[in-house]
Amino acid sequence: MAVPVVLLSVILACFMASASANVWPLSIDCGSNKTSVDANGLKWVGDAGFIQSGQSTAVQNDSSFLPPYNTLRYFPTGKRNCYTVSGIPLGSKILLRAIFNYGNYDGLESPPTFDLQFDGNRWTEVVIDDSGFFKAEMMYVTRVENVSVCVARTKGGNGVPFMSSLEVRLLQRNMYAQMDPNYALLVFNRLAFGAPSLVRYPDDSYDRLWFPFLPKNGQVMTKIVNNTATSFATNVPDYPPPAVLSHAITPASNSGNSQLPLTSFLDASTPETLPYYLNLYYSEVTQSNSNRSFFVYLDKGSISGTIVPPYGSFHEFTCPNCSFSPTSNLALVPTQNSTLPPIVNAMELFKFSDALVNGTSAADVTALKLIQSSYGQLQAWSGDPCLPLGYNWEWINCSDSQPPRVTALYMQGMELTGTLPDFSALTSLEAMNLANNDFSGIIPPSLNRPNLNFE
Repeated sequence: MAVPVVLLSVILACFMASASANVWPLSIDCGSNKTSVDANGLKWVGDAGFIQSGQSTAVQNDSSFLPPYNTLRYFPTGKRNCYTVSGIPLGSKILLRAIFNYGNYDGLESPPTFDLQFDGNRWTEVVIDDSGFFKAEMMYVTRVENVSVCVARTKGGNGVPFMSSLEVRLLQRNMYAQMDPNYALLVFNRLAFGAPSLVRYPDDSYDRLWFPFLPKNGQVMTKIVNNTATSFATNVPDYPPPAVLSHAITPASNSGNSQLPLTSFLDASTPETLPYYLNLYYSEVTQSNSNRSFFVYLDKGSISGTIVPPYGSFHEFTCPNCSFSPTSNLALVPTQNSTLPPIVNAMELFKFSDALVNGTSAADVTALKLIQSSYGQLQAWSGDPCLPLGYNWEWINCSDSQPPRVTALYMQGMELTGTLPDFSALTSLEAMNLANNDFSGIIPPSLNRPNLNFE
């Protein structure tokens, strides 16, 4: 018996109405069932409305982290478990941040390693550091209606995956305009040079995390406070917050021929040459008659035109595809007529993800959601049904086409009851096993296909 189109519309409308209740920025306190407001004024919500698998608990170790990071959800079963966030318009530019605070919650004193995925793509490997903490952050343009963030067991990983918090921030469409929408930008470093502490929401309305600069390898630099930055108009191009522009660094020497090295912020641990997306922000801090102008040098050549930091405003330099190697030299080099050394306020450095996938066929995804809505036993599966490869839902098979199509349903022995749903939207279905369930009613016409095998 086919499900009426009107009923399907009602189901989807109710689903979207629930999703639209999300408040942006969205901050999910994994493992909690409470709503709270943190010291930054961000509202945190429990995670029950975003996932139906896993178990909630609290960390054991005393922690100085904010309360949202003192609870977590862990996943002792399943190869992959996913949070789903709906109500984000297709094609939105968003920031995702996932936090993992182990806190010896299981009493084993052995932090796990596992994969982090999003929308059918691999994000990164979660490797907990000595503090028991791991943070992953990225930006990308959405390709699916329901954003999913998943933790997945890997062949070489160990232990039980978990998650402490998931944060979703909507960005302006014109931000990071030179990013390629076919890739996600993985945050490698975001620094506020000279800042006394972390800059984030509410100083940054998009809640980017700007970490204070910490000199490395014996670097000696001068910190400068720019008291005019609070009045800057920062509605261009990437909306850096005034709190970031209000501090800067220059070389310790005030000579006009002093260079400002930035090499220590590159990933010297990477053995091969990799492309990065680089943003540098500059603002002049003095109204003197002295002149300050410089170039951005990568290795032995300039990658910028002449940069003259404006007073009372700021300049942004972007290199959307800079190739860095472990031996690369990134520096600000003064021009010949500069009487002051280079200056820099902030830097953003991003790696690129693998090429993004479009996800499983949208028609198949909708059909699977309708099937799930009929049976509670199937509703724990979330995220992209077929991707990444090797992580498809356990009761389906998928083709290797682009986009992937659902080719088989293996629902045997799941203790399903009631009438059979409409399978007609799964037009690539080739095989099905419905044995050892307790269905009633008529067999829907959608199962009367000459090329459909019943196992």
